Amino acid sequence: MALYRASYSDDYVVSRINETFGLQVTVAELADFLKRQRVIRRDTSLIEPYSHAEVGIAPALTDELREMIDQMAKAKGAAGDDEAEIQDWYRDQVARYARVEHICYSDEALFNSREAVAALIRRLKKYHAAIGQPVAGKGFENLLAETWRDLGYSVLVTPPNYDGADAHVEVENQWVAMSMKSESRWKRSSRTIHLSSVAPHDVEINTPADCVLAIEHAVAHLARYERMVYLRTEEDHFPSGYLVPPYDAAPFGHCAQRYTLLELPKSDIAARLSAIGTDQFAEYFADPDEAADRNTFRVRIDDDSGRRLFNVTVSRRPPRVSVTAVDINYCDPIASYWTEPVDGAKGINRGLADAGAYRDKAEPRYDV
Repeated sequence: MALYRASYSDDYVVSRINETFGLQVTVAELADFLKRQRVIRRDTSLIEPYSHAEVGIAPALTDELREMIDQMAKAKGAAGDDEAEIQDWYRDQVARYARVEHICYSDEALFNSREAVAALIRRLKKYHAAIGQPVAGKGFENLLAETWRDLGYSVLVTPPNYDGADAHVEVENQWVAMSMKSESRWKRSSRTIHLSSVAPHDVEINTPADCVLAIEHAVAHLARYERMVYLRTEEDHFPSGYLVPPYDAAPFGHCAQRYTLLELPKSDIAARLSAIGTDQFAEYFADPDEAADRNTFRVRIDDDSGRRLFNVTVSRRPPRVSVTAVDINYCDPIASYWTEPVDGAKGINRGLADAGAYRDKAEPRYDV
């Protein structure tokens, strides 16, 4: 189950189980087992998940190494170097030894080339060392922008509250407009992701037609960029704990901060929003008094089989359109990164983590 949770791939899990334990488990048997265990599943990846050998692997920061870094910092101070520059240098040195593991789910060079993964890991380590908090908000936009600049791409980050893309990156002589969103809720769902505001609107909501007009504002906003990238953050465990013997030494691996990059199907979302009609909001306005007191108006969007893909909510205050409860299986996974616990992470205490407190206690999360 843990292997599936890290890789999203039945084929990959079966190959590792059979190779490691000399068994002959089939994909059908694994699928049946996961179903009985009520594991949340996504469709098989188009390619087999992979990692770049040795990228992100760092030696342990021993007491001797830390003492050496401390002595070098003191020598810089004695030489008259600026204190702020010394602190920045010190954080970079310590960050070099932070543990990071990764798995790629696509072969797109912009995100998952060997150079891109190595650059993102370097930036991720620096961010944690400098900020001490999980990556979120504008930090996510800057993390990707600086990573791509390290690789030689031209990147323009838009100012806050800009009505459009969060960044533009030049790929093969074409500028690509991107929306970059990150998890903002403390209570995160294991099955869905949440876009608290796709776009603002300036419509006074009094009728079903007003709700449709507000959604048209959101569709127009979506047209201003080409791709929607989402950063999901959560407490998890390093996947190597599941892959490296002895398997009984760390049942759930070591506690980690996990980041998962996903891409939402922007064009399909826009098409489904455009298809919403007034009849889907009519029930909210059947009673004028109830309608006057209501602040939000929600419509569920299903696929042809009746599975919910997402909800769209039109709000009066603040005036915005939100896309919520987006099914994980509706998104395309790009990559996952596991880092050492971050001090500011919800539910993680670095001191306890270093002492092994999370190693056997934490329940495995079958999030995807």
